[in-house]
Parts: sequence; structure tokens; C-alpha cells
Amino acid sequence: MKQALRTIAKGVTIVEFHLFLTTLLVMVIHLSIFQMNIQEQIDWIQANTRVFALILAGVFLASLLLARYSLRFFTYISSSTKRTRLTSVLAIIFSSILSAILVNFFFQIANQLFQVDAAIDWIQENSSIFLVSSIYLALFALGLYLLIGNVHVTHLLYLTVGAGLAYAHYNKMKFRSEPLYPSDFNQIAHVGDVIPMISEYLSIGLLLLIAAAIILLAVLIPFLPKGKMVWWSRLAVLPIVAFLLYSFTYYESTYANKVIDKMEVSLIPWNQVQNYKTNGFVVSFLYNMQGNQFAKPDEYDKKRVTDITKSLPLSGAYSTASATPGFKQSPNVIFLMSETFWDPTKLENLQFSEDPMPYIRSLMKEYPSGQILSPSFGGGTANVEFEALTGMSTSFLKTGTTPYQEMVTGQDPFPTIASTYKQHGYDTTAFHPYKRVYYKRPNVYEQFGFDAFVSKEGFEHTDKNGGKYISDAALTKEMIQHLEKTDEPSFMHVVSMQNHFPYDGKQYEEMRIDVEGLSSKYEPMMEEFAEGIKRTDEATKQLVEQLEQLDEPTLVVFWGDHLPILGSDKALYKEARFTEGKSEEQAEVLYHETPLFFYANYPIQKKELGTISPIYLPSLALEYSGTPKPPFYDFLSELKQDLPGIQKRIKLDEHGNILTKLPKKELALLSHYKLLEYDLLDGQQYTEEELFSQ
Repeated sequence: MKQALRTIAKGVTIVEFHLFLTTLLVMVIHLSIFQMNIQEQIDWIQANTRVFALILAGVFLASLLLARYSLRFFTYISSSTKRTRLTSVLAIIFSSILSAILVNFFFQIANQLFQVDAAIDWIQENSSIFLVSSIYLALFALGLYLLIGNVHVTHLLYLTVGAGLAYAHYNKMKFRSEPLYPSDFNQIAHVGDVIPMISEYLSIGLLLLIAAAIILLAVLIPFLPKGKMVWWSRLAVLPIVAFLLYSFTYYESTYANKVIDKMEVSLIPWNQVQNYKTNGFVVSFLYNMQGNQFAKPDEYDKKRVTDITKSLPLSGAYSTASATPGFKQSPNVIFLMSETFWDPTKLENLQFSEDPMPYIRSLMKEYPSGQILSPSFGGGTANVEFEALTGMSTSFLKTGTTPYQEMVTGQDPFPTIASTYKQHGYDTTAFHPYKRVYYKRPNVYEQFGFDAFVSKEGFEHTDKNGGKYISDAALTKEMIQHLEKTDEPSFMHVVSMQNHFPYDGKQYEEMRIDVEGLSSKYEPMMEEFAEGIKRTDEATKQLVEQLEQLDEPTLVVFWGDHLPILGSDKALYKEARFTEGKSEEQAEVLYHETPLFFYANYPIQKKELGTISPIYLPSLALEYSGTPKPPFYDFLSELKQDLPGIQKRIKLDEHGNILTKLPKKELALLSHYKLLEYDLLDGQQYTEEELFSQ
């Protein structure tokens, strides 16, 4: 067996050598005979792919005829210690560069959603960026070798990790239309929960083929030439490589910044999908590693923000809700953020056998209602609840930032709507029928002023009703039970889970809504999503009916966190022609609007809220519950009158119109808001006491 493996390993070594020889010969032929430069070679190869493949195969097969001479060559170079060391070092450097180019190519293919031609086009147009980013990746490969000491183990590991990162980036782009960010690795411990959600979309055959190749190479590694460097030389080179890696990783604060400038990189921080497509995966990923999630405004200082605070109007000057009648006791307040709740009948080219949300639609006609302009699409739930609980916009933050994981945990306590109600004698509890560890919620909720956090591990009602997650009906029972056993008024922040991705058509035994207008591939997906919305509608009716019987005034703020992932790269939306004929800005709004309504079992005035950002939910809730507002939330009421919709790329006026240019007043208000938020979230908190005083 060992002899057979040695024979195979020797064959692999010869193949490796002849692949290198083939590549070198073809490049020489192109350079010398056809007198092509690198750019022209790439153009020629792209235009003559089949011819190039035949040339490559022919040269490779011809070189194999010289196999016995290559064996003599190996014997010759191994006969001298000096020659062996030199060739080993050259082989290590060459293999590091080759692996880096290959991994970089993987990244570009993933960036272009596996469109190889588009990836090659990008490399042609951005050869300097590709070259520098490949050198950076080669430093990683070399550093890994210096730590491991075996060139084949190093590159097997390197290529496996590189391909894995590229595949993760591809899947995130495909499903959420969002690139892979460094912050995503904060949730790496939960990857086991994510894989089942996307397993239906993974190519099992491809994964098995890759796994088989990795196993085969792993078995052959002990029999392959080692390509060694003595330990002391590796130890001597390692600090140099580490220094170079650090310099380029954090280029904004090192000399490497000059290299990046010479590359003429055009960063597009406000549109990260375009940023990755324009500048490539490596440069864009590194940009998002620079920290500085909230860039310090130039005009920020203590005097400026305290002057803004002093200029704020008296509390109550900008209330937009009708005054609530006097209560014998303060009303309970429930923030109910419904996972992926969206109105599928907005896909007007489809036909539904029945309305999936008739009860909620009736509530929206009777009570204050509108649409939430979500900061996220297909995911990013934590950023939506961050806005809703704090009144602070993620539009000022670097795209890809998750404040729960990167910013909030440094402040304790952190002012929120929960801490405001707590100051008024409320019991404050957060509910989420899933695992408690996501997004650092236990720590964050504690800092936000919650007395308790109840995850699925603490739920008494765990019925799934045929679904994959705890149902909204079970969640309703949990909420009512908490209200019944709590003596003081309650503020409850509830994040549901029932309608979470994926929608594979296999979740429910019975789907009661038929959908027409889609291909057979997507009809089951939409029917399953519609069934989930119908079940949420039924659970909402159950909640309201029980609150009507409850001898306690209660306010419910209900909204969907984001639209669903329906097929890769928004495939179902595209097939249904959801944004057909719309501008890019109009499509952006459509992909971020979810239903919103306020319900109360006491009289509140019906009001059309339009499309608003989650940042305004705290101020509205305080008004509808008759609770005095701290100055910060009163300021948000003022801001809402002029800019009800604030997203990174979109601003909406009170009529829902997209503002292409902000008027002077709105610009000033937005500037004040940004300064105050920076001070509270990432600055010195000069204004916290004043802004949240009662």
C-alpha cells in the first residue's frame, strides 16, 4: 500500500512540475513568438478559449514524454545540499504566489456570481489591483508555511480555506445581495445553524468532489517532497512577513496607504455590493477591516453637541400622536418585530387564492399604520432591532457594521426605549424563540436596560405547528402568560422566528393558499411563505382577542424586520417582475418596505404613518402610551416631520417621495442627528444625561 502511495505521489510531483513547465512554455511562446504583453495574452486567451485549451493540453502531454528527464533533473538538484535549499526556497515562493493567484481568482469568480468571463474581464481592467491583492494573499500563504513547515500541508489548507471563503461570499451575495464582511466572522460559532438553512441550495455533488480531492491529497502528503526550510530561517523570516501583513491589512494607518493610493482604488462605502465589484474582494474586505465603524464628524466636539442639546425644544413640542386618555395604570407596551413579515400580494403580477393577511390588513385600516423602511434585506435582524430600540440610525455607520457586536458592548448602561420605560417603573423583558447566543443578545439586552431575556431555552410553549421554528401561536401564549403573571406594567421586546428562511416547500403539511404566475420552481416557495404569513395573521388575531379580554391597557407595535430571501439573487422577485419599470432608488424602497401598525385595547386615533424608519418607533410608542418623552426622542419626533425615511442610500419626505437633494433645513437636522448619535454611540457621551433626562 505504501509503495503504491509513493508511486502515486511521485506521479503527482511529476504532474505538478509539468503543469508548471507547460504554463511557462505557453507564456514564453506568447511573449516571444506573438510578442504579446500580459494584457494582450489575457485578451487572446479569452477570445480563443478552445484553441488555448488545446495548446495547453498538447504542450502538457508533450512535456510528459520528457518525464524520465525530469526525474533525472530531480535527482540532480537533490544531489547538492545548496542546490536543494535554493530550489526548495524557490518552490515555496512560487507555490505561494500560484496558490494566492488561484485563491484571488476564486474570490473574483464568487464576486461575479460564478460568471467566469466577468471575472476575467475585471482582472483585465484592474490588473494592478489584482496583482497587489495577489501579493498580499501570497504573504498569507508564505506566513502559513513558515508556521507549519510543510509546503503541501500549507497549500492544501490554504486553498481549502480560500475556496471556503469564496463560497461563503458567493452564497451571501446570491441569497442576501450582500458581500461577506469581516464582522460576519463574529458569528462563526453559529455556522452549524446556518448551513441547514441553505442546504437546499448547496451543490452536494461539487462539495463531495472537493472533499474527495482534499482527502486524496491529504493521504498523499507524507509521500510528497517536503520543500523544507530549516527552522531557524523560517523563524527569522516570519516577523518580516507578519509586519508586511499587518501593514497591508491596516493600511489606513501604515505606510501601505501610499501603495493603495497608487492603485487608484475608488472606494464606494455607501454601496458595498458595488464596492466589491469595482475594487475586488480583497481590497474591499480589507477596507471593512479598518475599524472606524462610525467616522468621526469633522465638527464633533463637546461645545458643538452641548449647544445642539441646549437648542432642542421643550419636551412634547413635536408630538405627532393624539393625546391618550388618563389611565389608572400605565399601559403595557409590546414591541413585536415579526421575522420576515411582508405582504406578498405586493407582487402584483401573481394571483393568490386568498389574502394571506386579512386580519392584519383590517387592523391597519383601523389603527395607526404604514410601512417600515428597513435598513436590511433578507437578514440583518439585529440592525433593525437596534434602530427600533435605540432610535439611532445605522445609515451613518460603515456598511456591514453590526452595532450589537462591534459597538454597543463597550457602554453600560446604554440608553434605549427599554431603559426609558424602566425609569417609569416598568418590568422590561426581551423574548426570542431561538438560541440566545446570536448577536451577543444576552449582554446587549442587559446593557439596554432589560430585566430579563427569555430565549427558546426558557419558553414553556414550544409548539412548532409543523414548521421548523417555534410558531407565532406559541409565542403569543408566552407573551400573554408573561402579562398575566407580572404585577407592574410591562415593556416587552419580542422577536419572532416562525417565518425565517429557507422556504423550500417542505415546511408545512398543509398549504392553504395557491399561487399562480410563477414557474414550478418558485410556486412552492411562494406558497410556503404565504402560508407562514397566514399563520402569523392568525396568531395576531389570537393575540388581539386575548388582549381585549385582559384587564390592563396594552399597546402593541407590530412590524416586519425585512423582506424574505426568495431564490438566489432575488430570482423570484425578478420572475414576478417586482421592480419592473422602477428606478434604482424606487426599487431600493420596494425591497425595504415592510408592514407596520400600532394596536391598543384602549382608544387611540387612526393615523396614516406613511413609510418611516424604525428609529421613530420609540418616540411614537411613548406618545401612544402617554409616557413622557426624553429630549432625544422628542428631537426624533421633530426629525420625523421632515425626514420620516432615513436609509443609507435613500431619504424620504413626509409624502414618501425620494429626496435626491436635501433642502437646507433637512440637511441641518440630519447633521444635528448625526452629531448627537455619534456622541452617544461612539463619542464621549457628553449629551447622554441631558438627552435622556425625564
